[in-house]
Amino acid sequence: MKVGIKSLKSLRDGRVLIEVGSADETNLLSANINVTCGEALEANVPILRKPRLIICNIPQDMSVVGFEETLLAQNP
Repeated sequence: MKVGIKSLKSLRDGRVLIEVGSADETNLLSANINVTCGEALEANVPILRKPRLIICNIPQDMSVVGFEETLLAQNP
């Protein structure tokens, strides 16, 4: 398959965590495991969420546009 495995960890609940170099290698490895050992093993690729940031306690007198301008001025 020519998949470069970076690390292989055994988890407490009997699962195995395999880290590879890219998403293509992950898909190739998981598809091969599911086809070859489908009746005994199951490979799942976790789906990552988009990172989000929630900011609380914004003053009532500041509008959304003003807040965006303030953030962009501080962090170009």
